[in-house]
Amino acid sequence: MTAARAAASALGAKTEIPAPRRPVGLSRAVRARPRRALAEDRDVSKLSSPGRPRTLGWGRKRGSVGPDEDLLADPDTHGYCVYSHADWSYAYKSVAGEFDSIRDGGDVVGTIPDELIGGVLYRNGPGLFERGGREYNHMLDGDGYVLRFEFSDAKTARFASRFVRTKEFRAEEEADDVLYRGTFGTMRAGGPLRNALDLHQKNLANTNILAWGGKVYALYEAGRPVELDPKTLETVGEVDLNGRLSGGMFAFTAHPHVDPNTGRVVGWGWTSAVAKRSVEATFWEWDKNWGEVASTEYSMSGCEAAPHDFAVTESWYVMIQNCLRVDPLLYLAGVKGAGECLVSQPEDPVTVHLIPRRDAGFDGGADKSGRAAVAAAGPRESFEIHLEPGSFLGEWSQSAGWDFDIATSLSPDFNNIPRTLLWRYRINARTGTVFREPAPGCEDLCIDHPHVNPMFEGRRECRYVYASISNEVRCSGPPLGYVRIDVATGKTQRWWAGNRTFCEEVVLVPKKGSDGSPGSDDRCWVLGMCVAHDAEGAGRSSLVVLDGEDLGKGPVARVWLDNQIPHGLHGMFVPA
Repeated sequence: MTAARAAASALGAKTEIPAPRRPVGLSRAVRARPRRALAEDRDVSKLSSPGRPRTLGWGRKRGSVGPDEDLLADPDTHGYCVYSHADWSYAYKSVAGEFDSIRDGGDVVGTIPDELIGGVLYRNGPGLFERGGREYNHMLDGDGYVLRFEFSDAKTARFASRFVRTKEFRAEEEADDVLYRGTFGTMRAGGPLRNALDLHQKNLANTNILAWGGKVYALYEAGRPVELDPKTLETVGEVDLNGRLSGGMFAFTAHPHVDPNTGRVVGWGWTSAVAKRSVEATFWEWDKNWGEVASTEYSMSGCEAAPHDFAVTESWYVMIQNCLRVDPLLYLAGVKGAGECLVSQPEDPVTVHLIPRRDAGFDGGADKSGRAAVAAAGPRESFEIHLEPGSFLGEWSQSAGWDFDIATSLSPDFNNIPRTLLWRYRINARTGTVFREPAPGCEDLCIDHPHVNPMFEGRRECRYVYASISNEVRCSGPPLGYVRIDVATGKTQRWWAGNRTFCEEVVLVPKKGSDGSPGSDDRCWVLGMCVAHDAEGAGRSSLVVLDGEDLGKGPVARVWLDNQIPHGLHGMFVPA
Protein backbone atom coordinates (compact mmCIF):
# COMPACT_ATOMS: atom_id res chain seq x y z
CA MET A 1 0.00 0.00 0.00
CA THR A 2 1.49 3.34 -1.08
CA ALA A 3 1.56 6.20 1.42
CA ALA A 4 2.85 9.74 1.09
CA ARG A 5 4.13 11.82 3.96
CA ALA A 6 3.08 15.43 3.95
CA ALA A 7 6.61 16.52 4.76
CA ALA A 8 9.76 15.21 6.40
CA SER A 9 9.00 17.58 9.25
CA ALA A 10 5.56 17.03 10.72
CA LEU A 11 2.83 19.55 10.12
CA GLY A 12 1.56 21.96 12.74
CA ALA A 13 -1.88 23.23 13.65
CA LYS A 14 -3.50 25.39 16.22
CA THR A 15 -5.22 23.61 19.05
CA GLU A 16 -6.96 24.64 22.23
CA ILE A 17 -5.21 24.10 25.55
CA PRO A 18 -6.39 20.64 26.57
CA ALA A 19 -8.57 20.30 29.64
CA PRO A 20 -7.19 16.96 30.90
CA ARG A 21 -4.24 17.16 33.22
CA ARG A 22 -2.81 13.94 32.00
CA PRO A 23 -0.82 13.58 28.76
CA VAL A 24 -2.70 13.00 25.55
CA GLY A 25 -1.59 11.48 22.24
CA LEU A 26 1.22 8.96 22.11
CA SER A 27 2.60 6.77 24.86
CA ARG A 28 4.54 8.50 27.56
CA ALA A 29 7.33 5.98 27.01
CA VAL A 30 8.65 8.21 24.26
CA ARG A 31 9.34 11.11 26.60
CA ALA A 32 12.92 12.06 27.23
CA ARG A 33 12.29 12.85 30.88
CA PRO A 34 9.36 12.88 33.33
CA ARG A 35 6.72 15.47 32.53
CA ARG A 36 6.60 18.59 34.64
CA ALA A 37 3.27 19.45 36.18
CA LEU A 38 1.01 21.71 34.15
CA ALA A 39 1.12 25.40 35.03
CA GLU A 40 -2.39 25.31 36.47
CA ASP A 41 -1.42 22.40 38.76
CA ARG A 42 1.15 24.42 40.62
CA ASP A 43 0.78 26.78 43.57
CA VAL A 44 2.60 30.11 43.35
CA SER A 45 2.66 30.27 47.15
CA LYS A 46 5.16 27.41 47.15
CA LEU A 47 7.74 29.19 45.00
CA SER A 48 10.08 29.70 47.94
CA SER A 49 10.19 26.00 48.85
CA PRO A 50 13.79 24.69 48.55
CA GLY A 51 14.41 22.55 45.48
CA ARG A 52 10.94 23.06 44.00
CA PRO A 53 10.78 24.18 40.35
CA ARG A 54 9.10 27.54 40.06
CA THR A 55 6.22 28.54 37.86
CA LEU A 56 3.06 30.58 37.81
CA GLY A 57 0.01 29.56 39.77
CA TRP A 58 -3.53 28.99 38.62
CA GLY A 59 -5.34 32.14 37.53
CA ARG A 60 -2.34 34.37 36.92
CA LYS A 61 -2.31 35.89 33.46
CA ARG A 62 0.60 34.75 31.30
CA GLY A 63 3.08 37.57 30.76
CA SER A 64 1.95 39.39 33.91
CA VAL A 65 5.32 39.03 35.66
CA GLY A 66 6.63 42.52 36.25
CA PRO A 67 9.88 43.46 34.49
CA ASP A 68 11.56 44.03 37.86
CA GLU A 69 10.58 40.68 39.40
CA ASP A 70 13.40 38.29 40.36
CA LEU A 71 11.37 35.37 39.01
CA LEU A 72 12.48 36.26 35.49
CA ALA A 73 16.12 35.56 36.37
CA ASP A 74 15.46 32.16 37.95
CA PRO A 75 16.65 29.32 35.64
CA ASP A 76 14.41 26.86 37.50
CA THR A 77 11.45 28.49 35.76
CA HIS A 78 12.69 27.77 32.23
CA GLY A 79 10.07 25.88 30.29
CA TYR A 80 7.17 27.09 32.44
CA CYS A 81 6.11 30.02 30.21
CA VAL A 82 7.45 32.61 32.65
CA TYR A 83 8.00 35.96 30.93
CA SER A 84 6.98 39.60 31.12
CA HIS A 85 4.80 41.17 28.48
CA ALA A 86 6.69 44.38 29.24
CA ASP A 87 9.65 42.76 27.47
CA TRP A 88 7.65 41.01 24.75
CA SER A 89 5.84 44.25 23.89
CA TYR A 90 9.03 45.49 22.19
CA ALA A 91 8.86 42.65 19.65
CA TYR A 92 6.89 44.76 17.17
CA LYS A 93 8.14 48.23 17.92
CA SER A 94 9.55 50.03 14.87
CA VAL A 95 13.26 49.55 14.34
CA ALA A 96 15.51 52.55 14.98
CA GLY A 97 16.84 52.70 11.41
CA GLU A 98 19.05 50.92 8.90
CA PHE A 99 22.50 49.62 9.81
CA ASP A 100 25.80 48.55 8.31
CA SER A 101 28.64 47.51 10.61
CA ILE A 102 31.48 45.05 11.14
CA ARG A 103 30.92 42.79 14.14
CA ASP A 104 34.17 41.57 15.67
CA GLY A 105 36.10 41.69 18.93
CA GLY A 106 33.76 41.49 21.91
CA ASP A 107 30.70 41.48 19.66
CA VAL A 108 31.51 37.94 18.50
CA VAL A 109 31.51 35.36 21.29
CA GLY A 110 32.79 31.87 20.47
CA THR A 111 33.87 30.65 17.06
CA ILE A 112 31.88 30.92 13.82
CA PRO A 113 31.86 27.41 12.21
CA ASP A 114 33.77 26.73 9.00
CA GLU A 115 30.59 25.93 7.01
CA LEU A 116 29.40 29.50 7.54
CA ILE A 117 32.63 31.26 6.52
CA GLY A 118 32.18 33.12 3.24
CA GLY A 119 28.44 32.53 3.31
CA VAL A 120 25.55 34.95 3.78
CA LEU A 121 22.46 34.68 5.97
CA TYR A 122 19.42 36.70 4.89
CA ARG A 123 16.38 37.26 7.10
CA ASN A 124 13.12 39.14 6.56
CA GLY A 125 10.30 40.41 8.73
CA PRO A 126 8.15 43.46 9.45
CA GLY A 127 10.22 46.38 10.72
CA LEU A 128 8.15 49.59 10.55
CA PHE A 129 4.75 49.80 12.24
CA GLU A 130 3.69 53.45 11.97
CA ARG A 131 3.48 56.42 9.62
CA GLY A 132 2.95 60.03 10.52
CA GLY A 133 2.63 59.15 14.20
CA ARG A 134 -0.22 56.70 13.50
CA GLU A 135 0.32 53.06 14.44
CA TYR A 136 -0.59 50.31 12.00
CA ASN A 137 -3.57 48.09 12.80
CA HIS A 138 -1.63 44.79 12.97
CA MET A 139 2.01 43.81 13.33
CA LEU A 140 1.87 41.77 10.10
CA ASP A 141 1.04 44.99 8.23
CA GLY A 142 4.58 46.15 9.08
CA ASP A 143 6.88 47.13 6.19
CA GLY A 144 9.50 44.59 5.15
CA TYR A 145 12.94 44.86 6.76
CA VAL A 146 15.76 42.60 5.53
CA LEU A 147 18.89 41.57 7.43
CA ARG A 148 22.17 40.37 5.94
CA PHE A 149 24.99 38.64 7.83
CA GLU A 150 28.17 37.93 5.86
CA PHE A 151 30.64 35.72 7.73
CA SER A 152 34.23 36.78 6.96
CA ASP A 153 36.15 34.48 9.31
CA ALA A 154 35.78 32.65 12.61
CA LYS A 155 35.62 35.92 14.56
CA THR A 156 34.16 38.46 12.12
CA ALA A 157 30.81 39.12 10.48
CA ARG A 158 29.40 42.09 8.60
CA PHE A 159 25.82 43.02 9.43
CA ALA A 160 23.58 45.17 7.26
CA SER A 161 19.84 45.91 7.27
CA ARG A 162 17.53 47.75 4.89
CA PHE A 163 13.85 48.40 4.42
CA VAL A 164 12.32 46.93 1.27
CA ARG A 165 11.58 50.14 -0.58
CA THR A 166 8.67 49.17 -2.79
CA LYS A 167 6.89 51.91 -4.73
CA GLU A 168 4.24 52.02 -1.98
CA PHE A 169 6.89 52.31 0.73
CA ARG A 170 8.61 55.21 -1.07
CA ALA A 171 5.32 57.04 -1.58
CA GLU A 172 4.35 56.67 2.09
CA GLU A 173 7.85 57.64 3.21
CA GLU A 174 7.66 60.86 1.20
CA ALA A 175 4.15 61.68 2.43
CA ASP A 176 4.83 60.44 5.99
CA ASP A 177 1.34 59.01 5.96
CA VAL A 178 -0.56 55.78 5.31
CA LEU A 179 -1.59 55.84 1.65
CA TYR A 180 -2.41 52.16 1.01
CA ARG A 181 -4.49 49.45 2.62
CA GLY A 182 -2.77 46.60 4.47
CA THR A 183 -3.93 42.99 4.57
CA PHE A 184 -4.78 43.07 8.28
CA GLY A 185 -6.72 46.29 8.53
CA THR A 186 -4.29 49.21 8.23
CA MET A 187 -6.03 51.90 6.16
CA ARG A 188 -5.90 55.50 5.15
CA ALA A 189 -7.28 57.98 7.66
CA GLY A 190 -10.82 59.03 6.91
CA GLY A 191 -12.69 55.78 7.44
CA PRO A 192 -14.76 53.92 4.85
CA LEU A 193 -15.24 56.96 2.63
CA ARG A 194 -11.50 57.00 1.84
CA ASN A 195 -11.05 53.23 1.62
CA ALA A 196 -14.22 51.76 0.10
CA LEU A 197 -13.84 49.94 -3.24
CA ASP A 198 -10.06 50.34 -3.19
CA LEU A 199 -8.90 46.76 -3.78
CA HIS A 200 -5.20 47.57 -4.12
CA GLN A 201 -3.27 46.09 -1.21
CA LYS A 202 0.19 47.24 -0.29
CA ASN A 203 2.96 44.79 -1.17
CA LEU A 204 4.63 44.60 2.24
CA ALA A 205 7.48 42.29 1.09
CA ASN A 206 7.91 41.34 4.74
CA THR A 207 7.73 37.56 4.96
CA ASN A 208 10.64 35.63 3.46
CA ILE A 209 13.78 35.71 1.34
CA LEU A 210 14.50 33.65 -1.76
CA ALA A 211 18.19 33.73 -2.69
CA TRP A 212 18.64 31.63 -5.81
CA GLY A 213 20.61 31.75 -9.05
CA GLY A 214 22.35 35.00 -8.14
CA LYS A 215 19.03 36.75 -7.42
CA VAL A 216 17.60 37.79 -4.05
CA TYR A 217 13.86 38.38 -3.65
CA ALA A 218 11.83 39.65 -0.70
CA LEU A 219 8.57 37.72 -0.65
CA TYR A 220 5.00 38.40 0.45
CA GLU A 221 2.22 35.97 -0.37
CA ALA A 222 -0.27 38.67 -1.35
CA GLY A 223 2.06 40.24 -3.90
CA ARG A 224 4.85 39.74 -6.39
CA PRO A 225 8.49 39.14 -5.45
CA VAL A 226 10.60 42.26 -4.91
CA GLU A 227 14.16 42.00 -6.17
CA LEU A 228 17.00 43.22 -3.94
CA ASP A 229 20.67 43.78 -4.61
CA PRO A 230 22.37 40.70 -3.07
CA LYS A 231 25.18 42.78 -1.51
CA THR A 232 23.71 46.18 -0.68
CA LEU A 233 20.05 45.11 -0.13
CA GLU A 234 18.93 48.12 -2.16
CA THR A 235 15.53 47.56 -3.75
CA VAL A 236 15.50 46.90 -7.50
CA GLY A 237 11.72 46.52 -7.83
CA GLU A 238 8.84 44.08 -8.31
CA VAL A 239 9.29 41.26 -10.81
CA ASP A 240 6.84 38.99 -12.61
CA LEU A 241 9.30 36.07 -12.94
CA ASN A 242 9.64 36.47 -16.69
CA GLY A 243 5.93 36.82 -17.31
CA ARG A 244 4.78 33.93 -15.16
CA LEU A 245 2.90 36.28 -12.82
CA SER A 246 1.14 38.16 -15.59
CA GLY A 247 -2.57 38.68 -16.10
CA GLY A 248 -4.75 37.66 -13.18
CA MET A 249 -2.00 35.72 -11.39
CA PHE A 250 -0.82 38.48 -9.11
CA ALA A 251 0.80 36.62 -6.21
CA PHE A 252 3.71 34.25 -5.63
CA THR A 253 4.15 32.05 -2.59
CA ALA A 254 6.17 33.47 0.30
CA HIS A 255 7.38 29.93 1.06
CA PRO A 256 9.28 28.37 -1.85
CA HIS A 257 11.30 25.22 -1.18
CA VAL A 258 14.61 23.89 -2.43
CA ASP A 259 14.28 20.22 -3.31
CA PRO A 260 17.46 18.37 -2.31
CA ASN A 261 16.54 15.43 -4.56
CA THR A 262 16.71 17.48 -7.77
CA GLY A 263 18.62 20.61 -6.77
CA ARG A 264 15.70 22.76 -7.94
CA VAL A 265 13.78 25.56 -6.28
CA VAL A 266 10.01 25.01 -6.30
CA GLY A 267 7.39 27.73 -5.99
CA TRP A 268 3.84 28.48 -7.00
CA GLY A 269 1.64 31.37 -8.03
CA TRP A 270 -2.09 31.68 -7.69
CA THR A 271 -5.21 33.56 -8.55
CA SER A 272 -8.65 33.38 -6.98
CA ALA A 273 -11.57 32.35 -9.18
CA VAL A 274 -14.34 33.91 -7.10
CA ALA A 275 -17.27 32.69 -9.19
CA LYS A 276 -16.01 29.09 -9.08
CA ARG A 277 -14.99 29.31 -5.39
CA SER A 278 -11.59 27.94 -6.25
CA VAL A 279 -7.92 28.85 -6.16
CA GLU A 280 -6.10 28.28 -9.45
CA ALA A 281 -2.43 27.48 -8.80
CA THR A 282 0.58 26.90 -11.03
CA PHE A 283 3.69 25.19 -9.67
CA TRP A 284 7.08 25.87 -11.20
CA GLU A 285 10.47 24.23 -10.80
CA TRP A 286 13.67 26.07 -11.70
CA ASP A 287 17.27 24.96 -11.97
CA LYS A 288 20.17 26.93 -10.46
CA ASN A 289 20.22 29.29 -13.48
CA TRP A 290 16.49 30.04 -13.27
CA GLY A 291 15.75 27.78 -16.21
CA GLU A 292 12.20 26.45 -15.95
CA VAL A 293 12.32 22.65 -15.73
CA ALA A 294 8.68 21.81 -15.00
CA SER A 295 5.28 23.41 -14.45
CA THR A 296 1.99 22.00 -13.20
CA GLU A 297 -1.46 23.59 -13.03
CA TYR A 298 -3.90 22.63 -10.30
CA SER A 299 -7.34 23.82 -9.20
CA MET A 300 -8.42 23.70 -5.54
CA SER A 301 -12.21 23.63 -5.75
CA GLY A 302 -14.17 25.01 -2.82
CA CYS A 303 -11.11 26.97 -1.72
CA GLU A 304 -11.64 30.68 -1.10
CA ALA A 305 -8.28 31.51 0.54
CA ALA A 306 -4.96 30.26 -0.82
CA PRO A 307 -2.97 27.93 1.45
CA HIS A 308 -0.14 29.63 3.30
CA ASP A 309 2.59 27.08 2.63
CA PHE A 310 3.24 23.75 0.93
CA ALA A 311 5.70 20.87 1.04
CA VAL A 312 7.73 19.07 -1.62
CA THR A 313 8.48 15.35 -1.56
CA GLU A 314 10.10 13.18 -4.23
CA SER A 315 6.84 12.77 -6.11
CA TRP A 316 4.31 15.23 -4.69
CA TYR A 317 3.51 18.80 -3.88
CA VAL A 318 1.55 18.74 -0.61
CA MET A 319 -0.92 21.45 0.38
CA ILE A 320 -3.29 21.86 3.31
CA GLN A 321 -6.49 23.73 2.45
CA ASN A 322 -7.95 25.31 5.57
CA CYS A 323 -11.68 25.64 6.14
CA LEU A 324 -12.03 29.34 5.44
CA ARG A 325 -14.56 31.38 3.60
CA VAL A 326 -14.24 34.99 2.54
CA ASP A 327 -16.85 37.52 3.65
CA PRO A 328 -15.86 40.40 1.33
CA LEU A 329 -18.54 43.00 2.02
CA LEU A 330 -16.73 44.77 4.87
CA TYR A 331 -13.52 44.73 2.83
CA LEU A 332 -15.25 46.29 -0.18
CA ALA A 333 -16.90 48.82 2.12
CA GLY A 334 -13.51 49.92 3.46
CA VAL A 335 -14.26 48.80 7.00
CA LYS A 336 -11.87 45.83 7.33
CA GLY A 337 -8.73 44.48 5.74
CA ALA A 338 -8.80 41.38 3.53
CA GLY A 339 -7.22 39.22 6.22
CA GLU A 340 -9.89 40.31 8.71
CA CYS A 341 -12.60 39.06 6.35
CA LEU A 342 -11.53 35.42 6.48
CA VAL A 343 -14.05 33.38 8.45
CA SER A 344 -12.85 30.13 10.01
CA GLN A 345 -15.13 27.07 9.73
CA PRO A 346 -13.70 24.61 12.27
CA GLU A 347 -16.68 22.29 11.97
CA ASP A 348 -15.45 21.28 8.49
CA PRO A 349 -12.32 19.20 7.87
CA VAL A 350 -9.20 20.60 6.27
CA THR A 351 -8.41 19.18 2.83
CA VAL A 352 -5.04 17.58 2.13
CA HIS A 353 -3.97 17.92 -1.51
CA LEU A 354 -1.33 15.69 -3.09
CA ILE A 355 -0.39 17.10 -6.49
CA PRO A 356 1.92 14.87 -8.58
CA ARG A 357 5.16 16.40 -9.81
CA ARG A 358 5.43 16.18 -13.58
CA ASP A 359 8.97 14.84 -14.06
CA ALA A 360 10.46 14.28 -10.59
CA GLY A 361 10.38 11.43 -8.10
CA PHE A 362 11.68 7.91 -8.02
CA ASP A 363 9.17 6.71 -10.61
CA GLY A 364 9.84 9.42 -13.16
CA GLY A 365 6.93 11.58 -12.08
CA ALA A 366 3.31 11.77 -13.11
CA ASP A 367 4.13 11.82 -16.82
CA LYS A 368 5.46 8.25 -16.67
CA SER A 369 3.50 6.80 -13.78
CA GLY A 370 0.09 8.17 -14.67
CA ARG A 371 -0.31 9.16 -11.05
CA ALA A 372 -3.32 11.39 -10.34
CA ALA A 373 -3.86 14.13 -7.78
CA VAL A 374 -5.44 13.28 -4.43
CA ALA A 375 -7.73 15.50 -2.35
CA ALA A 376 -8.49 13.95 1.03
CA ALA A 377 -10.46 15.13 4.05
CA GLY A 378 -8.27 15.73 7.09
CA PRO A 379 -8.98 16.63 10.73
CA ARG A 380 -11.55 19.13 11.94
CA GLU A 381 -11.00 22.05 14.34
CA SER A 382 -7.60 22.67 12.85
CA PHE A 383 -5.82 25.52 11.17
CA GLU A 384 -2.59 24.74 9.32
CA ILE A 385 -0.46 27.81 8.76
CA HIS A 386 2.85 26.65 7.45
CA LEU A 387 3.69 23.05 7.13
CA GLU A 388 4.82 24.57 10.39
CA PRO A 389 2.52 25.42 13.30
CA GLY A 390 0.63 28.62 13.88
CA SER A 391 -2.81 30.08 14.56
CA PHE A 392 -5.30 32.17 12.63
CA LEU A 393 -3.29 35.38 12.51
CA GLY A 394 -6.28 37.60 11.89
CA GLU A 395 -7.56 36.67 15.35
CA TRP A 396 -4.48 38.07 17.11
CA SER A 397 -6.02 41.02 18.91
CA GLN A 398 -3.98 43.90 20.29
CA SER A 399 -2.82 43.52 23.86
CA ALA A 400 -4.04 45.63 26.76
CA GLY A 401 -4.76 45.52 30.48
CA TRP A 402 -1.26 45.20 31.93
CA ASP A 403 -0.06 46.52 35.29
CA PHE A 404 3.05 48.02 33.71
CA ASP A 405 3.93 50.17 30.71
CA ILE A 406 4.28 48.44 27.34
CA ALA A 407 6.16 49.58 24.25
CA THR A 408 3.31 48.94 21.80
CA SER A 409 -0.04 47.19 21.80
CA LEU A 410 0.80 45.46 18.49
CA SER A 411 2.77 42.66 20.16
CA PRO A 412 0.14 39.94 20.60
CA ASP A 413 -1.15 38.76 23.96
CA PHE A 414 -0.62 35.00 24.13
CA ASN A 415 -3.52 34.64 26.54
CA ASN A 416 -5.72 35.15 23.46
CA ILE A 417 -3.87 32.69 21.18
CA PRO A 418 -4.17 28.88 21.24
CA ARG A 419 -0.90 27.02 21.64
CA THR A 420 0.87 25.65 18.59
CA LEU A 421 1.65 21.97 18.41
CA LEU A 422 3.85 19.82 16.16
CA TRP A 423 1.80 17.22 14.29
CA ARG A 424 2.70 14.28 12.10
CA TYR A 425 0.47 13.48 9.14
CA ARG A 426 0.26 10.14 7.35
CA ILE A 427 -1.61 10.11 4.03
CA ASN A 428 -2.53 7.03 2.05
CA ALA A 429 -2.45 8.16 -1.56
CA ARG A 430 -4.55 5.21 -2.74
CA THR A 431 -7.39 5.33 -0.24
CA GLY A 432 -7.32 9.05 0.61
CA THR A 433 -7.05 8.24 4.31
CA VAL A 434 -5.48 10.95 6.49
CA PHE A 435 -4.14 10.15 9.93
CA ARG A 436 -2.79 12.83 12.26
CA GLU A 437 -1.05 12.50 15.63
CA PRO A 438 1.17 14.69 17.81
CA ALA A 439 4.80 14.23 16.85
CA PRO A 440 6.50 11.90 19.37
CA GLY A 441 7.80 13.84 22.36
CA CYS A 442 5.73 16.93 21.60
CA GLU A 443 2.53 16.31 23.55
CA ASP A 444 3.36 18.95 26.17
CA LEU A 445 5.39 21.36 24.06
CA CYS A 446 4.41 24.69 22.54
CA ILE A 447 6.71 25.12 19.55
CA ASP A 448 6.85 27.25 16.44
CA HIS A 449 8.41 27.24 12.95
CA PRO A 450 9.83 23.71 12.68
CA HIS A 451 12.59 22.98 10.19
CA VAL A 452 14.69 20.02 9.10
CA ASN A 453 18.17 19.75 7.65
CA PRO A 454 17.80 21.14 4.10
CA MET A 455 19.52 18.04 2.68
CA PHE A 456 16.67 15.92 4.10
CA GLU A 457 13.63 18.06 3.34
CA GLY A 458 10.75 15.98 2.00
CA ARG A 459 12.60 12.70 2.58
CA ARG A 460 11.15 9.78 4.52
CA GLU A 461 14.39 9.07 6.37
CA CYS A 462 14.40 12.52 8.00
CA ARG A 463 14.52 12.05 11.78
CA TYR A 464 15.25 15.37 13.51
CA VAL A 465 13.09 18.48 13.65
CA TYR A 466 14.37 21.82 14.99
CA ALA A 467 12.10 24.62 16.19
CA SER A 468 11.75 27.54 18.54
CA ILE A 469 10.09 26.54 21.80
CA SER A 470 7.93 28.52 24.19
CA ASN A 471 7.30 26.09 27.02
CA GLU A 472 6.61 22.50 27.99
CA VAL A 473 3.41 23.06 29.98
CA ARG A 474 0.82 23.03 27.18
CA CYS A 475 0.06 26.72 26.94
CA SER A 476 0.66 29.49 24.44
CA GLY A 477 3.58 31.88 24.90
CA PRO A 478 6.46 33.63 23.16
CA PRO A 479 9.47 31.56 22.02
CA LEU A 480 12.13 31.43 24.76
CA GLY A 481 14.56 28.84 23.39
CA TYR A 482 15.19 26.15 20.80
CA VAL A 483 14.42 22.44 20.68
CA ARG A 484 15.57 19.40 18.72
CA ILE A 485 12.94 16.66 18.39
CA ASP A 486 13.82 13.09 17.46
CA VAL A 487 10.60 11.94 15.82
CA ALA A 488 11.83 8.33 15.85
CA THR A 489 12.21 8.09 19.64
CA GLY A 490 10.42 11.14 21.04
CA LYS A 491 13.58 12.34 22.78
CA THR A 492 14.24 16.07 22.80
CA GLN A 493 17.14 18.42 23.42
CA ARG A 494 16.37 21.94 24.63
CA TRP A 495 18.32 25.15 25.00
CA TRP A 496 16.55 27.84 27.00
CA ALA A 497 17.76 31.34 26.18
CA GLY A 498 16.22 32.77 29.35
CA ASN A 499 12.90 34.24 30.39
CA ARG A 500 13.84 37.67 29.02
CA THR A 501 15.23 36.49 25.68
CA PHE A 502 12.89 35.86 22.74
CA CYS A 503 13.94 33.58 19.87
CA GLU A 504 13.00 33.69 16.20
CA GLU A 505 12.68 30.95 13.60
CA VAL A 506 15.76 28.82 12.90
CA VAL A 507 17.71 28.57 9.66
CA LEU A 508 19.60 25.28 9.31
CA VAL A 509 22.97 24.95 7.54
CA PRO A 510 24.21 21.42 6.75
CA LYS A 511 27.63 20.35 7.95
CA LYS A 512 30.00 18.74 5.48
CA GLY A 513 31.19 15.20 6.05
CA SER A 514 34.77 14.15 5.37
CA ASP A 515 33.63 12.84 1.97
CA GLY A 516 31.39 15.83 1.28
CA SER A 517 28.17 13.93 2.07
CA PRO A 518 25.64 15.29 4.61
CA GLY A 519 25.75 12.20 6.84
CA SER A 520 23.07 12.10 9.54
CA ASP A 521 20.39 14.78 9.40
CA ASP A 522 21.39 16.16 12.82
CA ARG A 523 24.71 17.20 11.29
CA CYS A 524 23.78 20.84 10.88
CA TRP A 525 24.24 24.28 12.39
CA VAL A 526 21.19 25.98 13.86
CA LEU A 527 21.06 29.76 13.32
CA GLY A 528 18.55 31.96 15.11
CA MET A 529 17.99 35.60 15.98
CA CYS A 530 17.42 36.40 19.67
CA VAL A 531 16.70 39.59 21.58
CA ALA A 532 17.70 39.85 25.25
CA HIS A 533 16.05 42.33 27.60
CA ASP A 534 17.08 43.82 30.91
CA ALA A 535 15.33 45.96 33.50
CA GLU A 536 15.77 49.04 31.33
CA GLY A 537 13.25 47.74 28.81
CA ALA A 538 14.38 47.76 25.17
CA GLY A 539 16.53 44.78 24.27
CA ARG A 540 19.65 43.93 22.29
CA SER A 541 19.58 41.50 19.40
CA SER A 542 22.08 38.81 18.54
CA LEU A 543 22.52 35.93 16.11
CA VAL A 544 23.19 32.61 17.84
CA VAL A 545 24.74 29.53 16.24
CA LEU A 546 24.01 26.17 17.89
CA ASP A 547 25.26 22.68 17.09
CA GLY A 548 22.44 20.50 15.76
CA GLU A 549 24.15 17.40 17.17
CA ASP A 550 24.23 18.82 20.70
CA LEU A 551 21.70 21.62 20.88
CA GLY A 552 21.45 21.58 24.66
CA LYS A 553 24.98 22.83 25.23
CA GLY A 554 24.05 26.26 23.89
CA PRO A 555 25.60 28.57 21.31
CA VAL A 556 28.99 27.80 19.83
CA ALA A 557 29.00 31.38 18.50
CA ARG A 558 27.01 34.54 19.11
CA VAL A 559 27.15 37.74 17.06
CA TRP A 560 25.87 40.69 19.09
CA LEU A 561 24.32 43.77 17.49
CA ASP A 562 24.08 47.25 18.97
CA ASN A 563 20.30 47.51 19.07
CA GLN A 564 17.05 45.56 18.96
CA ILE A 565 15.66 44.21 15.69
CA PRO A 566 11.87 43.56 15.57
CA HIS A 567 10.77 39.95 15.77
CA GLY A 568 11.27 38.58 12.26
CA LEU A 569 9.81 35.77 10.17
CA HIS A 570 11.83 33.67 7.72
CA GLY A 571 15.28 33.54 6.16
CA MET A 572 17.74 31.69 3.95
CA PHE A 573 21.47 30.90 4.03
CA VAL A 574 23.64 31.06 0.92
CA PRO A 575 26.93 29.13 1.24
CA ALA A 576 30.23 30.42 -0.12
